[in-house]
Amino acid sequence: MGQTVSGFIQDLVSKEIRRIVADASGDETMVSASALANQVMDIYPNCGLNAREIADQVMMAAARAGMAVEIGIGEAITPMLTKAPIANRARRPKNHVAR
Repeated sequence: MGQTVSGFIQDLVSKEIRRIVADASGDETMVSASALANQVMDIYPNCGLNAREIADQVMMAAARAGMAVEIGIGEAITPMLTKAPIANRARRPKNHVAR
């Protein structure tokens, strides 16, 4: 976590994430981590967690509930990703062997 988060606030955020995921599990077969993270950020805007940390917790809660999770780029996560077009990103040499 980027900032110090009190145990009480972390518990409130975790309970809210579990509640939102449980509510979504009755209606949908897949949840969007970024959309649910945005919902939590709206409820607890100064909780001390950033959107990515909340999205990670959403993904874990959804996985525990046996739900599929969309982890695509959403508004909550977009600022944390590179904006460079794919063609401009560094590429591995063709003879590169992953270790």
